[in-house]
Amino acid sequence: MPPVTTSAVILRSIEYGDFDLIVTFFTQAQGKRAALAKNARKSFKRFGGALELFSKVSIVYAHGKKKGGLPLLSESNLEQHFSNIRMDIHKTALASLWAETIYSWAEEEHAQEEIFQLLIRSLENLDNEKVDRDKVNILFLLRFLALAGLSPSLDQCVLCCRSLEDWGQGGICFDHARGGIVCPKCGVCLAPGPVLSVGAVKQLLWLNKGDLAAAGRMKLSREAMDRGRDLLESFLAYHLGKEPKSLRFLKDLRRRHF
Repeated sequence: MPPVTTSAVILRSIEYGDFDLIVTFFTQAQGKRAALAKNARKSFKRFGGALELFSKVSIVYAHGKKKGGLPLLSESNLEQHFSNIRMDIHKTALASLWAETIYSWAEEEHAQEEIFQLLIRSLENLDNEKVDRDKVNILFLLRFLALAGLSPSLDQCVLCCRSLEDWGQGGICFDHARGGIVCPKCGVCLAPGPVLSVGAVKQLLWLNKGDLAAAGRMKLSREAMDRGRDLLESFLAYHLGKEPKSLRFLKDLRRRHF
């Protein structure tokens, strides 16, 4: 197999032996891949900072002579480092959550072009100092869940299909197991998530209809931001089957108001 050259986002690097790294990256054409970066820990000059988490890089890899072994990573050149993200611990935690999410969810060698583009756009927007990081995160989660076929139902009851517009006011139960909101007439949730107001859910729906430029002009209540974020993050963890480590770290940051 000839060498493959492609753009990629680094999802994870783990130590292997005394000097090597196993690097997992996400590409547009081939989805998630892993490759062995020989001597990556021994010689900084070979790869420099081009194997850091969530960096966008241009890589070259090829299968070695050993059948069934990992491909060998021969080059990794930095395309986008996202320096502003790395200078902000909250933004770093968010970018790490996105990388961990895709690492946990994506299949090996299964192209996910739209998710790749979503990840790149989200990292670029998060790197922009003028853009609200919480809005970027909410939009990433909404778009990712939709592309993964897991979009939460927020406009009507998942049991009776009664429109949100007919509910009046009061708290709304979100049911993880059923994948959406449950109206008061239909009873309690099987796997309850955060409770939201009707207004907060409507704001999430408005946000989901636009792009980031439109979201930047939209004024959301603090409740919509916080509860909407909590809902989407908990729904993501429910479908991943576990809470990502980066999400636990992010929650700890928020608790400490750091």
